[in-house]
Amino acid sequence: MNNNNLLRDLIEVGDVAAFMVETEIEEVHDDIVEEVLRRMAENDLLVKPEKYVWNIREIGFLEVVIGPDEVKK
Repeated sequence: MNNNNLLRDLIEVGDVAAFMVETEIEEVHDDIVEEVLRRMAENDLLVKPEKYVWNIREIGFLEVVIGPDEVKK
């Protein structure tokens, strides 16, 4: 599988966006993250944990805070 298709099926169903996992059901979040990491490992792609944030409810991005139900300035 080439890198362009590695996560295509997860992106198409809306579970992953640009390596950001976003699910409406928290119980499946960890399963999806594990699947993404498994596929990356199988394709010799590395993740540097210090460059990522894991299991958060909101994040600051471009001077706004993005959360599950709102975007705040």
